[in-house]
Amino acid sequence: MRSEGLSRTVRGDWNDVEAAAVVGLERAECAILRRTENSPTVVAYALRTVLDQDGVLRFTRTAPAEGAGSQDRGENIDITVFCRVGPFGDQEREERILDAVRDRLGELRGVEFAPSR
Repeated sequence: MRSEGLSRTVRGDWNDVEAAAVVGLERAECAILRRTENSPTVVAYALRTVLDQDGVLRFTRTAPAEGAGSQDRGENIDITVFCRVGPFGDQEREERILDAVRDRLGELRGVEFAPSR
């Protein structure tokens, strides 16, 4: 099914987005090709699916306010995750990727490490 890409807002720790991308994409039968953006508020990856479709996975957070405490460290914050696969989108695969990334961010929230299931 065609898609312009899908977004979800999830709770997680900002320092876990790379681990969530690696494990989440693997669970969805995709691979990271390269990191395409890396800033204090945006991290993005170029990806490729098992069906050889290219895509993008992007994590965005709001800039922390001054004196934000744990929010300043990016702990337990709202993170917007966007995914688009293929030139016309692939809603089913985008949903699989977003579900897998959301699940992994949840497994890692508030802990230093968690086994990958």
